[in-house]
Amino acid sequence: MSGLENLKILAEIQKKISEAEIIEILKQFDLYEDRNKKVGKYSVGMKQKLRLAQAVMEKPQVLILDEPMNGLDKKSVKKVEDILKAFVENGGTLLMTSHIEQQVEACCKIVYEIEICRHASDCKNKREKEVEYEKRLALVLAGVMMVSSLAGCGSSKPAETTAAAAASETTAAAGDAKEETTEAAKSDVTPELNLIIASNQTSLDNPYSYGMDKFKEVVEDVSGGKIAVTVHKGTLGENENELIEKLEMGAASMVVASPGFMTAIGVPEVDIFSLEYLFNSFDHWEKCLDGEFGDKMKEVVKEKTGNNFRIMAYWSSSVRDYYGKKPVTKPDDLKGMTIRTQSSQVQQDFWKACGAIPTSVAWGELYQALQQGVVDSAENDYTSFMLKEHHKTPNGHYISETHHDYTTRLLLMNGDFYDGLTDEQKGWIDEAVKACTEEERQVVYRMFKESKEKVIADGAEVTNFEDVDIDAFKALALPIQDKFAADNNMTEELEMIRAAAE
Repeated sequence: MSGLENLKILAEIQKKISEAEIIEILKQFDLYEDRNKKVGKYSVGMKQKLRLAQAVMEKPQVLILDEPMNGLDKKSVKKVEDILKAFVENGGTLLMTSHIEQQVEACCKIVYEIEICRHASDCKNKREKEVEYEKRLALVLAGVMMVSSLAGCGSSKPAETTAAAAASETTAAAGDAKEETTEAAKSDVTPELNLIIASNQTSLDNPYSYGMDKFKEVVEDVSGGKIAVTVHKGTLGENENELIEKLEMGAASMVVASPGFMTAIGVPEVDIFSLEYLFNSFDHWEKCLDGEFGDKMKEVVKEKTGNNFRIMAYWSSSVRDYYGKKPVTKPDDLKGMTIRTQSSQVQQDFWKACGAIPTSVAWGELYQALQQGVVDSAENDYTSFMLKEHHKTPNGHYISETHHDYTTRLLLMNGDFYDGLTDEQKGWIDEAVKACTEEERQVVYRMFKESKEKVIADGAEVTNFEDVDIDAFKALALPIQDKFAADNNMTEELEMIRAAAE
């Protein structure tokens, strides 16, 4: 569907505007020349402008926008600012959030800065701080909604005057709230590029969080504030599919995701990362992913997705182990047991070969499933299940170090978006990607040891790697590896990995 067709279909719902008005909107957002181009071929910035065009084209009374400048170049940011200012000057009510102070001030007459607790160490009672933040934000939103109601019900005061009055009502509750701003925002430098990086992990202690924070730190530093970054830790969605959708839509600039989703979009080759016992150590994993094999997979993904996804780096989610209602030392111990595992077909095949019954349970619901006996067991890395306290449930009490999956996670960006950057911007991002990848991996390796110590201290019982019949598990995994490679023309790549282990 083209950009023009997209807007025409939406306009048909209320039938408030004509095609001529739609054309005018497209011209305002510099989309007219590309009006007949498929939206799927739009750049990240073009998709963002199309969404904004959708929001304003029917001249609403109220606009609520979250990071509306994300993905826009400097010229487009100025144009959108002008459009939003005109909307406000014509009596519209705008509620806009952004981590870039200058952008908010350019469009809005009233600005609230809200401070939230980013790290547990920042406040003595994190939950109390979060609740206070929620109360404050709710009061601000309530004020905005009151303004909207008054404007729609014939208030005797102009919208601007009413907004000011409503704001004064909430000022006392909001107090001196103050949002954490980047050094770039505090300086006189106006960012020329605003990036959003996101993962599905909500814990601030997850390795992804450290990696994303490092990316923000380095890229804002080396760019001298010309690139600003917003980090989302589970707040754009705990489901990886949500993150992928946001990356495709331009609502996120970079995301951390497991490779498996690509099998559904025509890249079955990435399921090689899901093969059990593919790697035998962290060193082996790094050697392969940072070498010829990793480069080959980057090219495969670029080609098969039409550059829609670009692998910026390979991150780790540590090594996965079994945990359940009883210890296991050999495949036969799993017979008849339900196990929550990933949805990859090759992984399902492996657990079936062990005699287990693979079961799908959402990550956010797994604690309850283990607690109530909905599933007998699960598999994941120490850090992930420790942070979710799965080991404290009856069916998560026994851990067996099967070390069946040295996991790969992808740091992804839209390839066309990256290619459209200047060489200088690419250089800054590449430097930050290198630094954050090293940070993420080191945290993974450190937390593997620390998380194991934590679950043991909590009373969980661990069967160490040396006491598990790994050869018996590998004997079931190797035929699945061979079949996958033959079916997907990946025999050469599989041999690369096996040779690197020698």
